[in-house]
Amino acid sequence: MNTYLSKQLKTFIKKVACAPETIVKGDLNKIGTFTAAEKVHIVLLATESRKQAELTYGLNALMKHMR
Repeated sequence: MNTYLSKQLKTFIKKVACAPETIVKGDLNKIGTFTAAEKVHIVLLATESRKQAELTYGLNALMKHMR
C-alpha cells in the first residue's frame, strides 16, 4: 500500500472509515490533486468497505451465537 497511496491519502481513508463525523473541507484538499469526482469515489469506496466489514462482523457473531 505504501507504494501506491500517499500518507495523506491513507490518513484520509482511515478518517473516513473510523470517524467520518470529523471530516472537514480542508481534509479533502490535503489528499492530493484528484478531481472532485475521484474524491467522491474514494469516500464512497471507504464508506462501503466499512459497511461491508460491519455486516461481516455482525453476521459472524450471529453465526457463532446460533451454534
